[in-house]
Amino acid sequence: LLIFAEQDRLESRARVSSPDSVWGAFLGDAEVDQLVQEPSAAGSSGPLAETALALLEAIKESRSRLATALAAGLEAAANGEAVGPLLRLIRAFGLDSVDVELLLLTLAPDINARYQRVFGLLRDDFTATWLSPALAAQILSADREQRLRLGARFAPDAPLVRFGLIRFDRSRSVQGARTARPIEVAPRIARWILHAESLDPALDPWAWIELKEGAPVTTAKPVMASVDALLGGLVPEHQQSVVQVRSGSRRDLVEACRYLAARRSAPLLVADFQLIETLGLESADARFTLVREARLLGAVLLVLPPLDSQLADELFAALLVATRGMPQPLLFAGELRPAAVAIPGSAAVLYLQLPVLQFSERVAAWSAAISGLKKASGGGKKAAARLEELDSETLARRYRFSTGQIAQVLEVASQRALSRGETSPSAADVLVACGQTFLPSAGPLAETVAVRRSWEDLVLPADTRALLLEVVAQVERREEVLESVGQARVQAGERGVKVLFSGPPGTGKTLAAEVLAGALGYPLLRVDLSSVVSKWVGETEKQLSRLFDAAEQAPCLLLFDEADALFGNRSEVNDAQDRFANLEVSYLLQRLESFEGVAVLTTNIKRNIDEAFLRRFTAVVEFPFPEAAERLRIWQRMLPSAYPLASDVSLAGVAEEFKLAGANIWNVAVAAGVAAAESEAREISKSILAHAIRREYQKLGRKLAALRPQLLSSEQQAREELPAKRLRSQAMSAAEARRLRQREESLRPESTAQPGPEAAARAKPTA
Repeated sequence: LLIFAEQDRLESRARVSSPDSVWGAFLGDAEVDQLVQEPSAAGSSGPLAETALALLEAIKESRSRLATALAAGLEAAANGEAVGPLLRLIRAFGLDSVDVELLLLTLAPDINARYQRVFGLLRDDFTATWLSPALAAQILSADREQRLRLGARFAPDAPLVRFGLIRFDRSRSVQGARTARPIEVAPRIARWILHAESLDPALDPWAWIELKEGAPVTTAKPVMASVDALLGGLVPEHQQSVVQVRSGSRRDLVEACRYLAARRSAPLLVADFQLIETLGLESADARFTLVREARLLGAVLLVLPPLDSQLADELFAALLVATRGMPQPLLFAGELRPAAVAIPGSAAVLYLQLPVLQFSERVAAWSAAISGLKKASGGGKKAAARLEELDSETLARRYRFSTGQIAQVLEVASQRALSRGETSPSAADVLVACGQTFLPSAGPLAETVAVRRSWEDLVLPADTRALLLEVVAQVERREEVLESVGQARVQAGERGVKVLFSGPPGTGKTLAAEVLAGALGYPLLRVDLSSVVSKWVGETEKQLSRLFDAAEQAPCLLLFDEADALFGNRSEVNDAQDRFANLEVSYLLQRLESFEGVAVLTTNIKRNIDEAFLRRFTAVVEFPFPEAAERLRIWQRMLPSAYPLASDVSLAGVAEEFKLAGANIWNVAVAAGVAAAESEAREISKSILAHAIRREYQKLGRKLAALRPQLLSSEQQAREELPAKRLRSQAMSAAEARRLRQREESLRPESTAQPGPEAAARAKPTA
């Protein structure tokens, strides 16, 4: 009606001023004068005046009906009744009747495209088929003063512009005043009004509705108690409420927020800004769209921040400003520095710390979960046999999972079983799911190493093996002991287990780390030093911080292979490089001490590690060079079974004579196997094994003049010769005996007779 009234007014003016011309085709001098003087058609008489009066009456009546309907709808919405999308939009953004008229006028071309032609007609320019702020003011009011006031509705702080309900169309390059620029309804708002669209597609896949309004929620009692205690501290509606949620599990965090949203009778909108960073999206646009969506849905907003603490602080500060006046609280996961909270005009930040299950509670949770698996698989002896390896106490010691995390692990285990066509998971499925479900994302800083080898593949002295078993016991029993001591006496990092492996190259340090990870059921993350170490000042510390934080999120074993590069000795400060190198080591000292996970460092030379780290290690394991008996066991395990050893080769003699570490023996075994595969006999003969050993010695820089006789002898000859060989090795050589005799003669007391020249020459000690 408003558009028709404006069209009728302009047509009436054109007919009065230039009745013989087609209106809109051109502007004559008389018409320009009439436009400048702003003549009013109301002063004229005839059918045109009657039509204008009728339109004014119809507009007045329509506005009255609209105001009545809006008031009734808003009252119903305030009472919790279901209302249409337009009323929800008005209530969410606090729009008044003028904002509603502007919004609907801008929406007219989305309802009927012919309105674009009408806009061109009203602008007296058939190429300008858009609505501008000036044309909107001209349509909505005939009073010049009111039109000027309507311009404030397009200011940056006005609700329509601030919340992105309408926007200036950037696709059309229109020169001139701001009031002449094209405006349009945001596509999301248009779809919401016309089609009641549930969620903005621009939020996919990094934001989603976790809980629909009115959906039932099941939550653990400790979590419910924590959330209920927090609800009393939330401020009333139309004031900002900010809650920082702390939890060791993302699933438990979301579960607690679901319960909080259900208590507030609101949906839960979750936004993952880590995913935004991964997808390479613009975070500023994402924040604007997210806040508008939260207001539109009346949802409780849960934000999962990026891993970088600085980016998380910047995001939180921006959201504090953008969410002012939201009726529902803003939930922010993770830790925040105080500087991020100090935003003028923002509300105080409340804290929701979800309770951590104690050891006895975890045992009960695992017992209930295993019982549920047995019932789901039909019960009976067959189901019990499939899950016989699962022990609730062992699982509770190794995995500090919450109730929600245990449920998630069982879901992953069930999916693994379904992929094989089985209806219920086995014990192996559950154990694999425990290690893989919450595998931390370390990005390029660390790589996941497949854990395939076990204790049988590790050949070590008895004491070293026992020390590794003690490390396993430390991981499994440490938290149980600390809980009995009391939380007040436990410092940060006490729950973590840090171990140093030192020894010559090839003695099994990396293999032992893999065996430890397999024994604990943890994934093995090996640090990539090329990605961690940076030439830029401070970047190495940032990368290490991200790495340690990621490793603390889930059970895993963090391996620093060749740790000398990072954990080396601090030196005297002679220049800036020494100073910054010492800063890196000092940071590692602090971070390793507060690390709550399991870390293994390997080094070939123990003295290269800074002494300050030794106090922070739970255990230091020495890997000695293997003796003959250990080398024989390694040879027996390393040689490929597909290519047998020739009968005339003494493996015991080879182990006795050639002092090679386990890694070197592996290289020799592979080389000998390759040569045997190419031979006709397809066995490892004396010559093949001798050639492989010679090549390995050349690689190590050792000289091997000729093959030892034991390599060419049979097993019986080797057993007969080995004792004699040991005696010969203990016997003194002729040169050593001569030097000892000469040394004894030089130490004898001198006689009174002067010896002759020949005797003096004989008595002269040799070098």
